[in-house]
Amino acid sequence: MNLSEYINKYKGKRGFVIGGGYSIREYQEKGFDFSLLNDEITVGANKAYKVCKVKFLIFLDFKFYQQYKEEINKLDCIKLAPSWAERLQDFKDREDTFIFKNCTANYLPTTFNCIRTANNSGVVALRIAYLLGLNPIYLVGIDLVKEHFGTDKMHFHDDYPESWVKSIKKKICNFFITEFVRTIEALKEKGIQVYSCYEKSGLNEYIPYVNLFDLFKEKK
Repeated sequence: MNLSEYINKYKGKRGFVIGGGYSIREYQEKGFDFSLLNDEITVGANKAYKVCKVKFLIFLDFKFYQQYKEEINKLDCIKLAPSWAERLQDFKDREDTFIFKNCTANYLPTTFNCIRTANNSGVVALRIAYLLGLNPIYLVGIDLVKEHFGTDKMHFHDDYPESWVKSIKKKICNFFITEFVRTIEALKEKGIQVYSCYEKSGLNEYIPYVNLFDLFKEKK
């Protein structure tokens, strides 16, 4: 699949990057209807497709695809994975998939072919949102709360094996925050505004917080 036509395809339109943070469950418990996002431009990471109909889905972990490939392959969206997917014939031959290389140098990519991963699918989703031309960009389920790492409050779902969750150490959170912050700073230099949609997010020191309920008041 060639994604070159998607560079700046949605320039100036608002978009949502959807992660797997526990805050999504908190919104659900408060009654937020995530189907409201079905008509938005959404870039999801990993299990974000359980939240709404994502238009783009990114995952970095080979084990993740192995575990959930049947449900992933059924999704009506564009699926992106790094170079390990080259050896998976059932993935690379599909018309709705795209394989990219890990480019370590730039916080903001210039092409879909080479994207810095930093071992975090959420920050890759943010970089994809940039390539799509989205502005502003709202981060949903991007919690980065150090105390949640490796606990049952890390994800909005309970699908992952316990060993996967416990293997993610709290110290990794600081690295991920740094990766997000440097990307956000680069976006700001280009006039692109990024918002946090979680009141306790580790990114709220760097970007404004906006409540999802307020963003969709007019659609109620």
